[in-house]
This record gives sequence, structure tokens and C-alpha cells, in this order.
Amino acid sequence: MTKQDLDTRIADAFATAQTSGYLSDLIDEAASAETKARDEFAFSKQAALDPATRADDLSTARKGMAEAEFSIARLQAATTKLKALLKTTQTSEQQQRPG
Repeated sequence: MTKQDLDTRIADAFATAQTSGYLSDLIDEAASAETKARDEFAFSKQAALDPATRADDLSTARKGMAEAEFSIARLQAATTKLKALLKTTQTSEQQQRPG
């Protein structure tokens, strides 16, 4: 799954009703993507701060840091909102069960 696909599915989760199971899986995917972005940030930062990195590669490393930092922040925000949506969805599902 690409990051764009994940971004689209996260946005869609707020636009259309989803099951709690789907939302839980989406939260897990977002957490995995955040971990990957953190790894990318660390790798890019190491390259950017290495005095042996040449100017051409330095620009790429700095852009990689910025992109990864943005992804981390966006995924954290998405996870917070998805968890709130999950809680609401679970409550709704419980209320709809025959008692």
C-alpha cells in the first residue's frame, strides 16, 4: 500500500461510515506508516548532518527530513482523530446490537 493510498483511505474514513474493525486496522496502518516515516527522518538527518555528504546529496537529505517530519505530524493528527472516530463508531455499533 502506498502512502497516497493510506492518505486517501484515512480521508475517506471521515467521509463515509466505516466499521470499527476497519478503523482499528487503519489506525494500525497509520502507526506503521509513522514508524516508517520516523526511520526515514533518522536516515535523512544522519545524511544531512554528515560532513562527508556532498552538496547535491545534502539538498536531497534535507528535503527527506522535511517530508518525513511532515508525514509524522500528519499521521499523528490522523491517528488522534481516527481513535476518536473509532470510539464513536464502537458506541454506535453497541447501541445497534439487539439487546
